Amino acid sequence: MTKIVQVAIDDILFDPEGISEMLTDCLSRQRKVRLAGACAVDDILIVSFEDCSRRRESRIVLAPFSSEGAENMVGEIVQRYENGFSLRSSFMAGDRLWGMFECSPADED
Repeated sequence: MTKIVQVAIDDILFDPEGISEMLTDCLSRQRKVRLAGACAVDDILIVSFEDCSRRRESRIVLAPFSSEGAENMVGEIVQRYENGFSLRSSFMAGDRLWGMFECSPADED
């Protein structure tokens, strides 16, 4: 079963921390789900959660990329991964590319 959450891109630009927290809260509800991914359509980010057998203690972070160009972007993705943040999706918001990252407590050592 899939749970879909739709978020206005303007809401992400206005309050990325609040939207990140709201999406993280989806992982801790009674129904056990995992983040499956996301895609942007027009001015909406569609986030997909899928049922899973165990609860994931992770958090979702929405953040803009600071780099431009493929090589710089690769470096930024690797640096964030080394800090415990795995890229799950990307989308355009305003005039910048943003990433949806997932971070598990075990990865935060």
